[in-house]
Amino acid sequence: MDQAKKAKIAAIASIPDPTESASFSYTDNLTLPVTLFPANFSDPNASANEFRAQRLGVRYNSTLSNYAEIKLFNLEGWHNLKASKQNLDATAFDNKLTLKTLYDNIASTYFNIVQLQEQLESAKENIKVSDTLFQIALNKFNQGLLKQQDINETKVSYLNSQENAKQITFIIEQQYLTLKALADVSDKDSIVIRHLVSTEPSATAPEVVFNNLNLASTIAKENVAFTNFRKNKSSKHPTLSLFLSNSLTQYNTGAGLFDSNWQWYDATAIGFKIAMPLPFSAARISANAEAKYNHLLAQKNTEHARVKAELDNRQLSTDYNKAWSQFVTNKEIYKLKKDSYHKNRNLYEQGLLSTDRTLDSFNAMVNSHYSLITSAISLLLAEAKIEINNTIK
Repeated sequence: MDQAKKAKIAAIASIPDPTESASFSYTDNLTLPVTLFPANFSDPNASANEFRAQRLGVRYNSTLSNYAEIKLFNLEGWHNLKASKQNLDATAFDNKLTLKTLYDNIASTYFNIVQLQEQLESAKENIKVSDTLFQIALNKFNQGLLKQQDINETKVSYLNSQENAKQITFIIEQQYLTLKALADVSDKDSIVIRHLVSTEPSATAPEVVFNNLNLASTIAKENVAFTNFRKNKSSKHPTLSLFLSNSLTQYNTGAGLFDSNWQWYDATAIGFKIAMPLPFSAARISANAEAKYNHLLAQKNTEHARVKAELDNRQLSTDYNKAWSQFVTNKEIYKLKKDSYHKNRNLYEQGLLSTDRTLDSFNAMVNSHYSLITSAISLLLAEAKIEINNTIK
């Protein structure tokens, strides 16, 4: 944004486009230039076509000169100023879009951590449950009611529950590192997330406010492209400038830079200058064509953004409704799977159900609980994205 503001200041200065130059030269005319004069200047009898050569000038001369110019009419400069103002708007919109994307990414990473934390708590409970199954199976084995394969299967289930908890812990650590990178938090600092996940969220869907930030950004860029196109077209127009020049020259016969015995002669001029650029140069034709197609492309982007703005807002509502429906269904499924597991475990303790059937019901309960956690966090993330959409606009 600071860069865009400086570009605007530069654009204001480019309208009059003041230029000034100063120079000093010291010349040693080793051989004075020759000038031809009509011979009849000194000899009345000489022919009119007869000329005589004469070396004129002084061997040494020093010249101090300066030149200043300011444009009075510069159509390209005015278009450049307009483009710089429009670029300020486009930059402001781009900054908001960048911020919105950053917030969305942070929200996704944040709720990934919350989901993993909930899954870790569930995994710890599953370790206890799988250990209980293993102990039941071990007691039955000692009583001669089970085979070694059954013990192995329950032990595998217990080990898998332990490793699953470890893997979730590692993934949580990875997600914390990702969150630190997004939020520019030093590795020396700590982030601790404690988010209460409600199993009874509000059934009322949050209102989605129409957000035309992306559309406004593309419109601003289209305006910049159009003004740049007009600026390139106006570059073939003439410019009118006021100029002032001044010079001081000393001629002398000595080899020094300055000689106090010789006079300084000054020359001053002021006037107007009209500059007409070549309209058909290769660089100018190429620049005009590029500016034209950049504007056409910007128009297409605006058309696309106008359609996408409406769809994006509908998408947020759809994502929330989808997450809510999934949460309600997964909650009921988990309730049923949990009830089935407890009944199967009782049957298993009574010797009325096989080990593999019991383990299957246990795994089904675990998976349904993970699905419930995932859908609950998806609902929270959908709410967060709607809040970000309603805030950054």
